[in-house]
Amino acid sequence: MLEIKNWVIEYIKHRDLLENSLKEIKEIAPGELLVRKSDSNIQCLIDDNLDNIVNLLENTDHKLMIVVPNKISNLKALRKNWETLSKHRQLKILFVNPDSGTDKRWIIIPYIHNRISDPKTLSQGLKTLFESVEVIN
Repeated sequence: MLEIKNWVIEYIKHRDLLENSLKEIKEIAPGELLVRKSDSNIQCLIDDNLDNIVNLLENTDHKLMIVVPNKISNLKALRKNWETLSKHRQLKILFVNPDSGTDKRWIIIPYIHNRISDPKTLSQGLKTLFESVEVIN
């Protein structure tokens, strides 16, 4: 997970180049970063398994970024927990593979995606996004 954590830190810094609002990225626990910006804070949870994190979401109403490897098990966990995940307005999930020869990540904001997508094609749409990044076995 160290490789993914380092990738996430660089990703956050890169995303801030134009905005220039990043104050600090602090590791507050293993697999947990606090991203302090001038206008808000973002909690970043990094785990190998999305199922491990879903249980922590019950009482969160702040900005939250979850980062998991782009693995089949995490895609299945996304589908399985879609109803729970899509209730959180400020949740962003990154599926990453720092070693991918194609895209390095795909991102979904379940709350917004749930509002604009057709439930009948959700599974196929998620699979298409998933396939845009090489799978980690």
